Amino acid sequence: MGDPRELLAQAYFDHAPEAVALVESKTCALISCNRKFQNTVGPSKTLLGLDFVENCIQTEERTRFKIALENVIQDKPVSDISGDASDLEEWKQTPTIRDCSTLVLGRTNDFPIWRRYDWTLSKFDDKHVIMSGRMSIMDPASASVAHENTGQPSERELLDFLNKAPIAMHWLSGTGHVLWANETELNILGYTAEEYIGQPIMNFCPDEKELVLEIFKTLGSGNTIKDVPVRFRDKKGKIRDLLIDSNVNWNPDGTFKHTRCFIRDDTGRKIREERLRVTREKEQQLAKAKDIFVRKTFHEIRTPCHILWNHVAILEEQMKEMKLATSFTEAFGVAKLQTNRLLRIANDAADVTMFEMGKVPVLKVNPFSIKETIADICSELEEHGLSQDVVCSVVLGEKEGEAVPFSQVSKAAFKPDKIPDSVMGDARHLKRVLHHLLENSIRVTSKGSIKLTVGFWPASQDMPNRYCFTVTDTGPGIEELKVQECFHKYWTQVTLDGGAKKEFDDLSRDQHGLGLGLNVSFHLVQCLGGQLECSSSLGQGATFRFTVPFPAAQGSNMERSQEQFANLSVGDSSQSVPSWTDVTASGEAMRHIVAEARETAEVNLPPAVGISNELKRRPHVLIVDDNRWWRRV
Repeated sequence: MGDPRELLAQAYFDHAPEAVALVESKTCALISCNRKFQNTVGPSKTLLGLDFVENCIQTEERTRFKIALENVIQDKPVSDISGDASDLEEWKQTPTIRDCSTLVLGRTNDFPIWRRYDWTLSKFDDKHVIMSGRMSIMDPASASVAHENTGQPSERELLDFLNKAPIAMHWLSGTGHVLWANETELNILGYTAEEYIGQPIMNFCPDEKELVLEIFKTLGSGNTIKDVPVRFRDKKGKIRDLLIDSNVNWNPDGTFKHTRCFIRDDTGRKIREERLRVTREKEQQLAKAKDIFVRKTFHEIRTPCHILWNHVAILEEQMKEMKLATSFTEAFGVAKLQTNRLLRIANDAADVTMFEMGKVPVLKVNPFSIKETIADICSELEEHGLSQDVVCSVVLGEKEGEAVPFSQVSKAAFKPDKIPDSVMGDARHLKRVLHHLLENSIRVTSKGSIKLTVGFWPASQDMPNRYCFTVTDTGPGIEELKVQECFHKYWTQVTLDGGAKKEFDDLSRDQHGLGLGLNVSFHLVQCLGGQLECSSSLGQGATFRFTVPFPAAQGSNMERSQEQFANLSVGDSSQSVPSWTDVTASGEAMRHIVAEARETAEVNLPPAVGISNELKRRPHVLIVDDNRWWRRV
């Protein structure tokens, strides 16, 4: 058995009518407390080890509390403690800090409330101080009874309301310790009040220490946080995804008092995000598989297409000298159109792959006529057939030009006349872009008009002549929020008249496509030095516009190229000439062409081969390689 005097002292300590506690003099850390202290001020498991002054004494009261502690330790007269003149005599009689605002946690999991306490300090030894306190008579301790008598909610009812609220809540001190948490939060994390309250919040989110410090920094700067995802660990060690909303309760002098934290279970959102991630990965895998299939398929198709196109060209030349039935000529025209279409699709698929790999086509700058290029496009589109309910026109000269039908473009002219028609550039890329834009407008416009306008800006000090090409239609249009999506690969969505959306997935319809044309056009315009833009809204049609620089061709450039080709003599063996229209073809196709020429048996073909447009008008063939050396066969 222990010393009876020690047992008696311990019994007196535990059963004292006042709240009594032992604290360290320097750190103010709570070391021990009696039952009265635990029942009224706060549980020992919550407060032991915490700085009592920093966590439980209001900011404006802390200075005099700490001065009182120092004076008690140094055995200074009580009169040295600064206070109001009216209290000075009373302070001399007893070392009591009267009417001190103290945060009372109450019994387990009670809501923290500020109470007025009178704290009496006495020195235990050089390192410890005993403090005893009782509620001040100035505090309306009987307020709950008064509320009950007047029909107002009592304090106990308010605490029950907060404890059992459907949203989790906790209260953090300025040192980051949990001073209170309601039952909802304890149930979410699986802790008891004794295990959770009084502990540093960092202990329950060890995986998010940097984030928690950042949250405290944000709150300390006067900001409110909302929907911040934080990973907590429950009692079993499992990670719980929670969302935190919090702000700070400030003292009147602007100092930090405590935080108000509300947390919500974020598991549902995480599950949805994970499902979306899995779905997105599957879509990416499917898109990748589609890319591989398209690339391989059109890689295999491209070479036969070129061979087929070259044979069609040979047959077309031979048919000019033959008298054939009209039905045969019409059938051959259909075969030619579809072969050309298949070749364009194969080229688009190959170019999309090239652009995705970060490669760009080499520009072949030659003199060409903008009007003739547009006339060729209009002629090809007319061969496909145009709706009688759609008026298709071209305006050469945005300000003064007149609208002319597709069939009359070759006879039209720029207005004013000073706008140069012969320019230096890559006609192939321009032709492909305009062909795609006009063809798309024709597909989606069932009635109204389609217009191609060519504008002109003369050269300035640092810029050459610029031409603005605008394609406008009266089709169904595109949603404004989805306008930029039209340049994405495989985009084929069109909103039809009446606002109904239609996906062109039914391959039995004529208005379907791979969704590559606009994507290829976008990149080709960039290669030409411009930017393809789209403006549209539902029911208002669509407008595609781009501006590219084309320097004017010198007056003799075009004529010299034509004359140089026309004056080639049969006896010449080789000389350098420009190739202005190159079409890649295979060696096998060229050997067929050579065999038809019947003037040579074997030809050493260069890596890249071009066939001049003059094939249609002259009886001989030019084979032109990338170095622009030609050989007559």
